[in-house]
Amino acid sequence: MSRSQILFGASVLAVLLIACAVSLLVVGWVKRNALRLGLIDLPNERKVHTSPIPRGGGLGIWLGVLSVFALGTLAVAFANTWPKLTEQALPASLMELIPGMWSKLGSIWLLLAGGSVVALLGLMDDRFGLDWKVRIAVEFAVAASVVYGLKLQLTAYIDLPWLTPILSVFWIVMLINSFNMLDNMDALSAGVGNACPDASEFA
Repeated sequence: MSRSQILFGASVLAVLLIACAVSLLVVGWVKRNALRLGLIDLPNERKVHTSPIPRGGGLGIWLGVLSVFALGTLAVAFANTWPKLTEQALPASLMELIPGMWSKLGSIWLLLAGGSVVALLGLMDDRFGLDWKVRIAVEFAVAASVVYGLKLQLTAYIDLPWLTPILSVFWIVMLINSFNMLDNMDALSAGVGNACPDASEFA
């Protein structure tokens, strides 16, 4: 097994462990303080559970994602600033990718900022029960910022350049709400989204 393969395997394991550890810690804190924070999901006709359960587990999952990207950003910044030190530990094939990674960090964090707005929106909805018009408006604003601001959109193979961005905005909003509609069963949304299973218990 080459050094690159070992490094790749170790990196994947580190990402999984860090994300799971952060998620578990935050979800545990939310669970213990859910009543005080007003994050309690009461049973109703569209819920499967029959007793009150904590809300806000998505906060742990999202902070788990952000923690990995934050550490990755620090690693790329270090490698880009001190390449002579880093090239002793990393293979040359990986070092060649560092400048490209560094150039994309701004776009990545703008995308993560949009995700953070949506995550905060969900948390506020859990706490205060926001009007659906407010949620939709914020979701469309975030989706439009990602599509038109960062130029991230679907490739629909439609010979109408103005249509693909519009379809992309609607697709993002529909994807957000499809997960929201799945959230009537403990762990369902997080499980479908491939989040850390243990941390998704109270999502």
